[in-house]
Amino acid sequence: MFAYTTLLFVPGNRPDRFAKATASGADAVILDLEDAVADADKDVARASVCEALGSGLRAIVRTNAVESPAGERDLAALAHLPLAAVMLPKTSGANDVDRARSLLPDVSIIALVESVRGMRAIDAIAGAGVDAIVFGGYDLCAELGARPTPDVLAPWRSRVVFAARSANVAAIDTPFADIGDLAGLAADAGRTVDFGFDAKLAIHPSQIAPIRDAFTPGARDVERARGIVAAATGGGVNTYEGTMIDMPLVIAARRVLARAGASA
Repeated sequence: MFAYTTLLFVPGNRPDRFAKATASGADAVILDLEDAVADADKDVARASVCEALGSGLRAIVRTNAVESPAGERDLAALAHLPLAAVMLPKTSGANDVDRARSLLPDVSIIALVESVRGMRAIDAIAGAGVDAIVFGGYDLCAELGARPTPDVLAPWRSRVVFAARSANVAAIDTPFADIGDLAGLAADAGRTVDFGFDAKLAIHPSQIAPIRDAFTPGARDVERARGIVAAATGGGVNTYEGTMIDMPLVIAARRVLARAGASA
């Protein structure tokens, strides 16, 4: 199972924030060399990230696009450093994954799908040996000329989860952009769980707790999941609290228990 539920971005050119991000409670920190860093600061950010990794910081690194000169330099610089994973932005096809793997053969790869090209090739990307697919909802909507509302994002969220499940890899949801709206984040994180994602991106430390809360089943949810699994162990037709138990319900119950870290 994918090891992370909350993944926090921190700009790669702000090494003063690396320790704070690590202490935020996020399951993983993503040192960002792409959107959070201006073109003029790319070289400085790359050097800061490499220095931190070389000093023992365990983190994911989001490089620049594989097809770009900056992305090529990022991958070359990371080739001999310990990484938790590399995140590839604007992944447009399996060839991007193959290129990254040729330079980082032993590193876990997370593919960020955030363009029309990428969405059209998402099944090939998911099947290219990545550990996870990330939904880049805002970039995709910008290209489509759409507003990133829940209704607009819904079919694309489903598409990402479908591709991830088909390839047996993790699905990570797009971040919530308004860092001051924690109630809105909680609602959005709830949708993330409802759609079947395994994790969600965060862009500020204050977002970690609401995301974690959304992914953490309540005591009643755990009790019900245990009851469903127990009822199903007897074989034949069984019910729990008036509901007929079938395999899809059992699978969902086991997923709840896995998220809660609870046994059946």
